[in-house]
Amino acid sequence: MVFSFYGLALMLICSLLVLRYKFRSNTFFLPWILTPVLVPFTYSLLFTPVFIPKYIYFVSLPLCMMASQSLSSMKAEIRSILVPALIILSVATLIAQQNTITKDPWNSVSEYIVMSGKKADKVIIINSYEVLPFSYYFNQDCFYTGDIYGCSFKKGIYPVDSLQEIKKLDVNKFWLIVSREAYNGEIREALKYISDNYIETESREYLPDHPELISRLYNYFEKNDLLHLQFNRIKIAHFQRKRR
Repeated sequence: MVFSFYGLALMLICSLLVLRYKFRSNTFFLPWILTPVLVPFTYSLLFTPVFIPKYIYFVSLPLCMMASQSLSSMKAEIRSILVPALIILSVATLIAQQNTITKDPWNSVSEYIVMSGKKADKVIIINSYEVLPFSYYFNQDCFYTGDIYGCSFKKGIYPVDSLQEIKKLDVNKFWLIVSREAYNGEIREALKYISDNYIETESREYLPDHPELISRLYNYFEKNDLLHLQFNRIKIAHFQRKRR
């Protein structure tokens, strides 16, 4: 569900409907809704951040069922107002979602390298699977080949997942692209190794084009180390080896 005025209004109405729902013998609805949300949320607060909002979308099924049951038990006059309102908000949410671009800004990352004057330098990408969206904008020859990883290596683009892979490359200067770096201990080790042995000469950070309110909420959670929601921040930086 898109985080827009329409989406928030729709969620508010559904939540109010659920609050007046009489559980009776259908008490399994409550664990069905709360368990998938509270367990990863609590674990993220206490231990390692694992809460990813898109993985709990299936919770909307019991919410809709409970909201429908609550709606059907209301007086006809109230239903005649709420049903059209829910339909209008649902359609408006769908339209807003289809017209809002929230994809990761790999086109901007690729453009930054091309315009930097250092396009010939090696490119290291963490995590390795991110070579797919990057190659789509940076080198489509590799993107459409049957072996994107092999082709990328030949072009000086190295998708890696571990510190050992970076050590094996042994490059003097390179671009580093990091996506979701805050959620993997192995990546943190790799970043520490790079900071100890290389000098960062320039950098830039890109965020998906989310609404302002949502961006502020994400940033608040992360800056206060409360919860990592895997908001896909992409950082690109250029490094050169330190003199020994």
